[in-house]
Amino acid sequence: MLLLAATMYHLLGIHSETMIKDVIGRDVPISYGKVIHDIIA
Repeated sequence: MLLLAATMYHLLGIHSETMIKDVIGRDVPISYGKVIHDIIA
């Protein structure tokens, strides 16, 4: 599932390692997975 999320963000033009703030203000990545380039091609 984590790989799929990273791939979907990539297809939307959002880098999979982009950081966002959680509820208490800590930086967390939007995805912990890697982009699956084989299914994009």
